[in-house]
Amino acid sequence: MNERSGAWVRTTAIAAAFAGSVNLLLLAPAVRQEPIYGAGVALLAAALLGAVAVQLMRRAAAPPLAPPWWWALAIGGLTLAGAGLAARNGLTDAALAGVTVLVAASAGAVIAAGPLTLLLVRRSASSQGIELPRGPALMSPLTIGELALDAHRSVTTGNMQVTAAEPLDPEHLNNMLFFAGALARSSDQRFAQALARRAGRGRVTGYRQTGRIGMSGAVDRHPVRIGHPERMGLARPERDGVSIGVEVDYRALGVITVDDELRPDAADVCAQLQRRAALTLLTDTEPTRTEALGHKVGIASHVADADAEIRRQHVVKAQGDGSFIVFAGERSDLNAPALAQSDLAITSWEEDSPLLPHAVTLTSFSVGTIAQSIDLMTGLRARIEPVRRAALGLSVAAAAVAATGLLPVGGAVVVSLVMTAVVVGLAVRQAGRG
Repeated sequence: MNERSGAWVRTTAIAAAFAGSVNLLLLAPAVRQEPIYGAGVALLAAALLGAVAVQLMRRAAAPPLAPPWWWALAIGGLTLAGAGLAARNGLTDAALAGVTVLVAASAGAVIAAGPLTLLLVRRSASSQGIELPRGPALMSPLTIGELALDAHRSVTTGNMQVTAAEPLDPEHLNNMLFFAGALARSSDQRFAQALARRAGRGRVTGYRQTGRIGMSGAVDRHPVRIGHPERMGLARPERDGVSIGVEVDYRALGVITVDDELRPDAADVCAQLQRRAALTLLTDTEPTRTEALGHKVGIASHVADADAEIRRQHVVKAQGDGSFIVFAGERSDLNAPALAQSDLAITSWEEDSPLLPHAVTLTSFSVGTIAQSIDLMTGLRARIEPVRRAALGLSVAAAAVAATGLLPVGGAVVVSLVMTAVVVGLAVRQAGRG
């Protein structure tokens, strides 16, 4: 019997038992003649109604948050047992005994155990800049098949930096950096911003963009052109990154190389992540740069020149074998289709952007916070379950003691308060763990 058919059988059986008890309450002649029987049937009906309510709650909420169906039946049975043992002393004592069992069972603490722990974990995560999803993905069993990782701002800082400056004449090093950087200030491309950080400001006129990395103009009345080294008669150096030739006053000065700025912990964190799931690195750059970046961070599988559709199709293909696929990338048009397609998304927080219901949203987006959020998600059940098990065990034990008649109503109230305090304390402890 699979899980779905088993749940259907349990629900049907409980509903049938409840309907039968109601019919018995309305029709049995013994009920009309002996009120004690009516009280017993009423308690049975109430217990079965509670079981039905719990089962419906389990269907509406994630299973780790709702009490198990057997708990309602156990409390209902103990309530009837307590009432039955006290029935010899009259209807009033029977009803009081039933109430004592129900109070001692602390149903509120049991029902609240899962949601309270989740609420506290969510608040703790939020204080660390991690907003957990609110959709079904929150409590999905996270055995991750693949983590598809957009390189931008995860393993890299999102910026580029100058990694080498090679002038034809060493005396022209400062001039090469100044004129290239001053001209690059007119561009908003990442490689240009890396050049601009290495130079002061100059007066730029006649600026013109020429291709992917090409631009020209005049800096302080000196004609300047930057672009592919080969087009200026310069040799491309054998280095990782983007090589940019610089020409000033129609004379080639040399080559500047810029590359993505890696996060210091990128390689170590990627090694940790690969112990949890297969990693694939996606970039919008050419294959040679993507391969070099993957080698630096220890990710063998990578997809270069990945536009929005390629990223979405990669997630679709990975989902083909039924695996749980996580896509991690900042909020952008490039990542939007893949984020929406994935089983769980991990993305950056952007002001005025709606939260995705199946996404972990990070205030500070990096490979480190991505790993932190995955640890939190995969360990979420392990935080909730101890609180639920403790609440269920204490509830059944307290109800069993109350059913024997050893616990008065006042004692049941004290037990209920103590149990509630224990559950709250365990939930706080689990929320603050790790």
